[in-house]
Amino acid sequence: MTAEKLNEYFEQHPFDSLSKAVFSLLYTAIIQNVLAPGTKINMSQLSNELNISRSPIQDACKELEAIRFLEYIPEKKGYFVSTFKTIDMQHVYDARKMFESKAAFYCVQYHYFENLEQMIRLAEAFKSAFLSKNYVIISELDIAFHELLVKSSHNPYLVKSYADMVKIWRRFSAFSHNFFEANPDNPYINALMYEHISICNAIQTGIARLAETAVESHLDTVMNLSLLQRTEWSPF
Repeated sequence: MTAEKLNEYFEQHPFDSLSKAVFSLLYTAIIQNVLAPGTKINMSQLSNELNISRSPIQDACKELEAIRFLEYIPEKKGYFVSTFKTIDMQHVYDARKMFESKAAFYCVQYHYFENLEQMIRLAEAFKSAFLSKNYVIISELDIAFHELLVKSSHNPYLVKSYADMVKIWRRFSAFSHNFFEANPDNPYINALMYEHISICNAIQTGIARLAETAVESHLDTVMNLSLLQRTEWSPF
């Protein structure tokens, strides 16, 4: 992490605060596993590398602690990148299930179909990425599809709350391609690749409850896929 990276951030976001810029740099480094679980945030080193005071770094760390990317360990007097835990993944997916299933219901109930064609394109691309084993792009296609689904609810409170949760989900999602590459024969993968298309088909029926159920079923599949892993944490 360098002052050059910080300058690049401000070239794209010139009106953001310094603490928000540091948050973004640390957030990205954690998602990309540049800062692996268990890594201590060396504030003095980071201050020197970015050529800034420690105050915005401390503010950024508090924000990252709030979304469970960092944890403060008093006996070690510092912030550390948090480890993955299955219970964290389960909480995220339980919340996603509530948000997304209702978004699909509202999309159909109130005939908010303006995003449906784009959702169908994303669903087809998602399936194609699995078939071609292009696991690296699956994560972004997945997030894009579900964000568009929630946006289609036209409920500003739902959309805002979901956006906050996506910040946490991205950490699990960023590691998904590693799992797919290591487990190409997982029985849930064949089901998973077609389920975005199934959601679109359910929306097209015009039956709100059917669309809601399709989303619930999809997230159950993802949860089962995650829990089949032998590791302590899930990348989803």
